[in-house]
Amino acid sequence: MSEGKVSQWFRQIKDDQTNMHDENRSGHTSVMHDDLVEKVNNKIRENWQFPISELSMCFLQISHILLYETVSERLHYHKVCARWIPKMLTDKHK
Repeated sequence: MSEGKVSQWFRQIKDDQTNMHDENRSGHTSVMHDDLVEKVNNKIRENWQFPISELSMCFLQISHILLYETVSERLHYHKVCARWIPKMLTDKHK
């Protein structure tokens, strides 16, 4: 931890500013908008056997890592026998 950060916290506590959580700040906006996530989801549903590397060729504006995180964490798919399937299976999927 830097000395500057400790000094900043000390000044905040001294000024009775006890909320130590980060303030909301402007920064780089996310590349993954809901409509783009929906396009990724539709592309996966077209062909369940897409490897991430092939899927990333369809979405050049998205990094390989961000695409993997979107598919696995946001869309809740995981790879089973070289297919992307939803974690919660429906009767149709079973």
